[in-house]
Amino acid sequence: MVIASMAETPGGLCNEALNLKPQRNPRVRWRIYKGKVIIPPAYGLNETASEIWKLCDGTRTIKDIIEHIKKNYEASPSEIEKTVIDFIFLMEKHKFILLKEE
Repeated sequence: MVIASMAETPGGLCNEALNLKPQRNPRVRWRIYKGKVIIPPAYGLNETASEIWKLCDGTRTIKDIIEHIKKNYEASPSEIEKTVIDFIFLMEKHKFILLKEE
């Protein structure tokens, strides 16, 4: 199920939204080139975005993805949360990622 809009709290996304499971849209072609994700014809993702993209397989929640990135990248927890959430919702806006309920 694709969620059209997310309710936000002053501290960020509500827990319900953090429990959504992002999944790459199966209609979107992509490949890996030199360790980074390329979405033809014009999107080349950086290392962090590529890692997030790979984790969007429909089995992990947004919260799970945030925790994975926190363990593997050096940045403040709030910066990581913002990066992951912004990326996922940007990709969802472009229909590259679908958001499923648990």
